Formats: sequence, C-alpha cells, structure tokens
Amino acid sequence: MNIKWNSKWEKNEPAEMSFNRDGSVAFGGSVGDVFIPEDYRDFMLYTDGVGTKETGSWFLTRYRDGVKILELEYLSEFFSVVNQTWGFKASLYHDGYTVPEGYMDIGTAEGDREYTSVLLSVRKGESDYGKVFTWMQSHDPWMEGENTQGLGFVADSFTDFMNNLAERKNL
Repeated sequence: MNIKWNSKWEKNEPAEMSFNRDGSVAFGGSVGDVFIPEDYRDFMLYTDGVGTKETGSWFLTRYRDGVKILELEYLSEFFSVVNQTWGFKASLYHDGYTVPEGYMDIGTAEGDREYTSVLLSVRKGESDYGKVFTWMQSHDPWMEGENTQGLGFVADSFTDFMNNLAERKNL
C-alpha cells in the first residue's frame, strides 16, 4: 500500500470483503456489483475506515466557483458501505441525501458551515473512475434546487487524496 500512514488516525480492524472472480464487490439487491478502485479496496482491507477529526486531516476541493478548505472527519467503515447506509445504489444515499449516480460516499468532511460528503467514482471505464470528489449534501435531486453546486474535485486517486491530507496551516 502506497498510502503514508498518520499515526494519529484511529486504527480499526481490517474490513471483511468478499470479491467476485472478476474483482468486483457484490453489494446485493438490485444494485449489482461494484468495481472498487484497487487503492481504496487495499486500504479497506488494511483498516476498516479511520477516525480523523482533530488529526490535521485537511484538504482542498475545487468547485467551479472556487476552492474550499475542508477537514476530513472520518472515512466510513466498509460495513456501512455494504449495507448501503453510505453505499452504492442507482443513486447513493447518505442520511436521506441523494448522492450523484456512479459515486460511492466513503466519508464526511466539514467546512466553515457545511457538511460535505467525500465521494469516490466507481464508474469503471469512465475517465473519472477512482477519482475523489466532494459533494455538498442536499435533499434536492442532482443539479436541482440547492443541489446545483456540483462536485468539487479533490484528487486523481484515493492514494493521492490520503497522501495530500495536511495540517490546515500547510495548505
């Protein structure tokens, strides 16, 4: 694993994941199977999510109207992902919020006054597969009402995302 480990991160037990022969993870139901990017999969097999609040886990996200600085609060445990609390559906759901289709909600970050989901693109074969984004949570359907901010780009891969977390003063 190429992720630089921060000793302040909470260390959980490795995730229990079962894979299909083609490498996809079975989520069950009408969802079908999901091809989780290899670096995220390896991270979850090493530690089942992490607690990051108060550990200097800040990052930049680039929305079309500017850059925001966010603090990563935690990365979800895989049990939550599989059970679709945070997981993959035709659209993803997080606490009643509809997440854009093709993305997995893998954690939560906090900004000045907003709560933001950290998303991982799981659309295998697409140009953004494996990239990390942020999404300002909204009950409105994608790109309607208060859900028109779109996605904020964070990193080209989960590894890049994790390795670029820093103290706020260093951003």
